[in-house]
Amino acid sequence: MIEEPDATRFVVRLIAVAEKVALMRSRVHRPEAIGKMIAARGQIAEIRRGNRFRAWIVVDA
Repeated sequence: MIEEPDATRFVVRLIAVAEKVALMRSRVHRPEAIGKMIAARGQIAEIRRGNRFRAWIVVDA
């Protein structure tokens, strides 16, 4: 299971912009993009969203 900030939420996008301005070089991917990366490796990913700004990507091993 991968826990990531949900980049589809406005607050998370604001934080991502602030990190870019601070030259932190971090990247925030949308949960669907992470799911596609996992699918490219031949596994199935399920995306679960939290009530605020979290998303979980669950991979069936």
